[in-house]
Amino acid sequence: MYNRDSLRGSSSSSRSQERFLTLTLTTYSLRKSKLCLPGKFVWLNSMENARKITLVDRYGVKRTTSLRTDNKYGAMRMGKGWRDFCEANGVKAGDSFKLELIKEEGETATHLLKFCTKV
Repeated sequence: MYNRDSLRGSSSSSRSQERFLTLTLTTYSLRKSKLCLPGKFVWLNSMENARKITLVDRYGVKRTTSLRTDNKYGAMRMGKGWRDFCEANGVKAGDSFKLELIKEEGETATHLLKFCTKV
């Protein structure tokens, strides 16, 4: 098992990189309707207990979708809405895209994944 502090590193620049994630939309993802956040990303951002996430496209349109544990390594599978999100951002099978995690504080802490760019 990983030690959370050793994965985060001690520098503030490495800590700020935790909030960025690059995913690749595969034919498998589309065929199986399965798009996952990697376990390490989930763990580093303390999202293990999150059950919802808001996807923010390049136009600022928000889509709330569910999150479910996908495997024993902590990956989280996104529910309905991620396909529309990819389509709105012009992401097709084979494309990689960068997302930024934004944590909104308040009575109920919310996680947002904001589209940054295609890679």
